[in-house]
Amino acid sequence: MGNKNIRVAAIRWRIENSEEQQTQKTARAYLLQHVISALNNAQRELEKEGLNLLISDCYRPALPNIKFWTPCHETTNSSSSHHRGTALDIVLVDGEGSYLTMPSFSNDEHALHNEREEVALAHFNKLLKIMHKHGFTNQPGSYHFNWTDAIEHPEKYPVLSHSFPELENAQNRQKQDPADEENGLSCSTQENIS
Repeated sequence: MGNKNIRVAAIRWRIENSEEQQTQKTARAYLLQHVISALNNAQRELEKEGLNLLISDCYRPALPNIKFWTPCHETTNSSSSHHRGTALDIVLVDGEGSYLTMPSFSNDEHALHNEREEVALAHFNKLLKIMHKHGFTNQPGSYHFNWTDAIEHPEKYPVLSHSFPELENAQNRQKQDPADEENGLSCSTQENIS
């Protein structure tokens, strides 16, 4: 299980099939257990400064009929590090859950135009430093982080297709029997701030 101070934005997905299109959301972030452990270590450091991590995207099942989207973009479910439980999109929030000013990435070389953007860049650099320290690599120009070992050794991290209902059932079974870890994924938190 994860640190209670790591926040999770509502992660939305749409199930598409011939009979219906159904939109659902969850405030649970599923990642491999050792990825969660590293994330917890990063969170503990940030708590000393009154800051928290906010996850907006993480594990996605590799199922062909599901589309995921965040408030910023929609993505199809092609094979990605998100399907391995080793990637997440993350930003910083304060102790109350309010977003810190962060850079808006675009194709303009991320130029600083004013003091607000300097503060935003300082926040982002803090996030980069803490995530790198705990084993994550940033995808340049984004808030996407990969578990570094999964980039260097992808063969160790197979693509997973566990649905969210399957994971929730496994999570409930694990609460009853901690030895039950059949899917390898764990829930980092259940807190929803959006």
